[in-house]
Amino acid sequence: MSLFRRNEIWYASYSLPGGKRIKESLGTKDKRQAQELHDKRKAELWRVEKLGDLPDVTFEEACLRWLEEKADKKSLDSDKSRIEFWLEHFEGIRLKDISEAKIYSAVSRMHNRKTKEIWKQKVQAAIRKGKEPPVYEPKPVSTQTKAKHLAMIKAILRAAERDWKWLEKAPVIKIPAVRNKRVRWLGKGGSKTPY
Repeated sequence: MSLFRRNEIWYASYSLPGGKRIKESLGTKDKRQAQELHDKRKAELWRVEKLGDLPDVTFEEACLRWLEEKADKKSLDSDKSRIEFWLEHFEGIRLKDISEAKIYSAVSRMHNRKTKEIWKQKVQAAIRKGKEPPVYEPKPVSTQTKAKHLAMIKAILRAAERDWKWLEKAPVIKIPAVRNKRVRWLGKGGSKTPY
């Protein structure tokens, strides 16, 4: 049997059809449940290897892989912040269960998170001073913020489809055009100076 126990937790050890050995925690203390999880996982890996089925991958796993592959990116902190927003909505959900409707629904309910943090600080300060805490009023985000968040999840899902082969087809996500671009005017003598 390829089940073994460390302390209270059961672990599985098995070989893939290609010969690769895998050892992983099953996260349970019950032997029957561990055996069931072992058999299910082994059958799933066999279907992926032999029949070409797509693996069941959660959104968190896709986000982790994205962050690992983009570790040298300068705007990685911005990516982490946007991923944090998406994890609030899609944590524990399989990639193939994420649809356009769910994505647009999450974006439509989007509010400024920084405003909420500031409000929490004001509430704590009001309580310390013995005053009435202010009422929270959610502040909507701009179209540009929504566009950046949509672009982030679109990039992750497209990478899962095209690069990692975890999805058969990524949801089609349309990113709204941002029309509040800054208009630039020539100043005095601007037309005389060369570019």
